[in-house]
Amino acid sequence: MTLPSGEILRREVYVKEQKGQTMVRKFLMWKTNKDEASRDFPAYVIHVTNYSANRKTPLEFDLKVTKSIEQAEKLFADLKKELFVKGWKEA
Repeated sequence: MTLPSGEILRREVYVKEQKGQTMVRKFLMWKTNKDEASRDFPAYVIHVTNYSANRKTPLEFDLKVTKSIEQAEKLFADLKKELFVKGWKEA
């Protein structure tokens, strides 16, 4: 089976300095373009990478999938709102 390539819709990177360490959060939303070829693939994926050397588990990630662009945009915005309190700057 030949599947189409996906396309990145949004990519945002933010950094924050705390206790001499740099923390990084990356947000990525892409359209897979594979959902019509197979039901095994979601239409949209939102991925958050969260790195902080000060934590017990320095590298964490979250993954959300959906079939609609509206829900993908909402998930993207909700995750950003949840993860940013203060001090973060876009890189």
